[in-house]
Amino acid sequence: MMMLNLTFTGLTPLPQVVFFLIFTGTFSILSAQWVATGTFLSALRWVQRQFPSFLFSIPAAAAIPLILSALTHRIWTGFTVGYFLVYVVAKADQVKYETALTHFIWSDLFKASDPGKFRELIGHYIRPAFFLPMLLGQLLGNGLLYLVTGGIFLSGPGLSSERWPAVLTALAGVSLLVLFWRYGHWVQYPGIRKWLRLPVLSSQDYNQNVRLHGTWLAFFAHIHLVATDQDTPEAYTPEMAGLIQSRLKTYAPPTALTSAGQRTTQMSNPAQPTIIVLAVEALWDITRIPGLEFSADPLQALRADYAGDVTASCFAGLTANSEFEFLTGMSLALLHDSACPFIKITHPLPALPAHLRQLGYQTTAIHSYTRTFYDRDKVYPLLGFEQFIGLEELTAQGHARQKGWYMADEALLEPILAQLHQNEKPQFIYTLTMQNHGPYAPQRYAPDEIEPQACPLFPANLNLSEGDQRAVINYTQGVRDAARLYQNLCQHLEQIERPVLLLAFGDHLPGIGEHSGYRIMVDAGLAASPQDPALYQVPVFYRANQAAQKIGLPANLALDRTGQGQWPGFNLLGAKLLAAAGLPLTELQHLVLELDQVEQVNQATEKNASNLSREDLLKTYEWIQYDWLWGQGYTLPQ
Repeated sequence: MMMLNLTFTGLTPLPQVVFFLIFTGTFSILSAQWVATGTFLSALRWVQRQFPSFLFSIPAAAAIPLILSALTHRIWTGFTVGYFLVYVVAKADQVKYETALTHFIWSDLFKASDPGKFRELIGHYIRPAFFLPMLLGQLLGNGLLYLVTGGIFLSGPGLSSERWPAVLTALAGVSLLVLFWRYGHWVQYPGIRKWLRLPVLSSQDYNQNVRLHGTWLAFFAHIHLVATDQDTPEAYTPEMAGLIQSRLKTYAPPTALTSAGQRTTQMSNPAQPTIIVLAVEALWDITRIPGLEFSADPLQALRADYAGDVTASCFAGLTANSEFEFLTGMSLALLHDSACPFIKITHPLPALPAHLRQLGYQTTAIHSYTRTFYDRDKVYPLLGFEQFIGLEELTAQGHARQKGWYMADEALLEPILAQLHQNEKPQFIYTLTMQNHGPYAPQRYAPDEIEPQACPLFPANLNLSEGDQRAVINYTQGVRDAARLYQNLCQHLEQIERPVLLLAFGDHLPGIGEHSGYRIMVDAGLAASPQDPALYQVPVFYRANQAAQKIGLPANLALDRTGQGQWPGFNLLGAKLLAAAGLPLTELQHLVLELDQVEQVNQATEKNASNLSREDLLKTYEWIQYDWLWGQGYTLPQ
């Protein structure tokens, strides 16, 4: 076999480096776009449509390979590692989007400080199909490199006594890495973008970034975008803070002085009911999928308590975003696409638990997973929780009975009741479950853990694979177990003579399917597309025990659609809960409620209770959220 060996053709190290850069970058980016678009022909079409982005992707993909080749003096090591990184980003992006309708981004690497997050990804989502194409690509790419370069394959630039080729190669790689590390910054300048003929980079539409810039450049771009989750509002000044403060004072509840001289909010309901919240992992009404026939309704225990739906900001993941909206009253709609503000909270916020704590409540969070998942061990205290009981404590207390891959939902009944009966002081008990977390793979449960009622009749028109059918069954079993927890808890609450309110909701829809999280729902006609609002609407359930109803608290909680027919977001739910409990709302919750009332009647310019237009209310809301999360905290309560 004839072999073109560049080492013996008289070529200097510079052409060797240039050839390696072009080959490695081109091969890696074409492979990545093949993964992203589904076919090699589609990848070529992307190259044709977005040729400038393709050209800039090549040196971005070759930066790390150049550095490694210079350090190891082997081009095969640089190509192998570089190709691996580009492929994994593209494949992880594809898997995540198919599963949860969100892309794999830079901030995903920092959403948990514990190894459980990565164990979950590796153990549940990454299967042989993930790596097999990559191995084939490695064999093909390294084989081509060996055929073309021969000896350089094993002895790259700089192996000789002259070290300057290796140094220059490493400097070139570092320069490219630094340049594209800041890609999301310099590509924002219109002049540079026009000169280089690059498309617009969006902070609000990551789908567009992937489509126009490709998976690798979009991933690099988000390194910059993730540093700024919300744009600075207009007139973000101390002077504007005074105006915002005056607007907030229109919502301020009456206050009084305690014996210690501290200001405290007066209670509108002296009974102060205990409030229990069940944030149930992926709780959703599976019977909404047309054609599925169940012998028993999985949600039968909750049907009578249905209060309506809320709109989640995410699909099949990002539980912390739903928590953020519910607990703080803030909105993901005001933030950049793919933001996860929960893990960036670094100072105390006037959130729901902090507010209830000021009203004299004992605040407790219970989660049947590791304490450090989404940095909850750091964030919960900043939101006002006095204590946090995680999987570690539940295990030590003997409560962590497992079902499937995670702690059983029903096993949470005992720790909830133990906390409830700890004292007579009004409590806020916020419980986050884990059992029904996806994926719903065939090996999820043992055969004796699946009840016959969890197995529906599948209509032929759904055309579900065996894996998809098993995913539906596994998910339904989790719903049934969560419903039993709710039912058993309700039975215990009716035996308690003090008022207790129970609120339960799902954090997002489940990503059900063998290879996709949403296609079952689209194919069944539940949703018209992956962007359909139906894929983001989760049910809410509310129960007031007899003791609560005796003191005049409402037996039902009604959530209303907006004037456009949309359900409200999680940011409204905390305010609705406090209103049902007869407790004073925070100033921000008043603002959110007023915005919701404006949306319900579809008022664009008319004035309302605070004499502000809808536009002014939104600007005030946006200003406060920026100030509290990322700004100077001018309007944070002292």
